[in-house]
Amino acid sequence: MDAAQKFELLRRFFDEVNGRDKAIGKGDKSNSVGVYMPSDLASIKQGIEQLDGMIDPAGWFLDGGAGKLQVALLMAGVYEIPTLAVEYDGELLIESSYYIPELKRRGFEVSAPLVMQKGNFLTDEVYKRAGINFCDITTSMNFYSDHLGLARKIAKEGKKGSVFIFHGPERRDRDFSPLKFEREIILRKYYSVDRGLYIYRK
Repeated sequence: MDAAQKFELLRRFFDEVNGRDKAIGKGDKSNSVGVYMPSDLASIKQGIEQLDGMIDPAGWFLDGGAGKLQVALLMAGVYEIPTLAVEYDGELLIESSYYIPELKRRGFEVSAPLVMQKGNFLTDEVYKRAGINFCDITTSMNFYSDHLGLARKIAKEGKKGSVFIFHGPERRDRDFSPLKFEREIILRKYYSVDRGLYIYRK
């Protein structure tokens, strides 16, 4: 199965999951550190493919606030980039852990390392448990889950040149100093609003 076929299988799978959850009132979810909203994988893929090599395929990708692992599975399974998925909500993480064997049953193999951790991605404990040094993470992505805190952590502890991708309906916090804003990628319409990927670099 090539990358395009894997993506299409993944997209269809999460369309099923998100459609089912929405039908029973489980679409969006908030907790003490942020909000979970299902991502539109076609939009995320559209944005990722416009990054022109800014994502280092040899470094770790952090999905901070991983939710149902949609982005994490896209990165590790389709793009074959080692991925650390950190989710604060234990219920979401347990639920999403069942998706991997189901996807495998359908023919979707996760080709790169995918490490899942419950906890707060701002704490050192999460990375110690995962056996990953924060400075080995070259790309981090986040959607409204303490994004300012993650930007500060990257600025303080991240490797020089590491990339922060803020995913949201608008660039709410324009100043992530000392991270440097590099570009924005407006994605196609999603739930009647434009979402974008806003790219910063240390």
